[in-house]
Amino acid sequence: MAIPPGGYPAAIEPPSNGVYPGTQQKSKPCKKTKPTTTKRQSSRRFEMANTFYGGIETSGLSQSAIMAWLILWLRTDATTGLVRISYETLARKIALHERQAKRLVRELLERGFMELVSRGGTMKHTANEYRLHPVPLSKGGTK
Repeated sequence: MAIPPGGYPAAIEPPSNGVYPGTQQKSKPCKKTKPTTTKRQSSRRFEMANTFYGGIETSGLSQSAIMAWLILWLRTDATTGLVRISYETLARKIALHERQAKRLVRELLERGFMELVSRGGTMKHTANEYRLHPVPLSKGGTK
């Protein structure tokens, strides 16, 4: 069914029993326990982004590094404040090559906008884990 230019698709009426085909649950879903995020944790997360955004002009970061930091920030776990991402995934999200993603991570690490918390393993195929900082850490390790 083609929609004419400037037209709208016809409204879809819900089924009489209220259940759309293919959406019936065949078995009871398993309950996964996920730590809940408090409002305070969420507000801290956005304070971090706002602080980073306010200092972009003076940060000296490349545009790609800023994009990488923002993508890492979006993937940060709000309960732990850590992000685990592979170079391959980061490169795909920024639409660059994996080698460029490695350079961007190195730039963020060297400038103090993130720190390496734990290294992933090549045998286990796990990614590195990082902690982001909205302002660069000094050489002494404090803000």
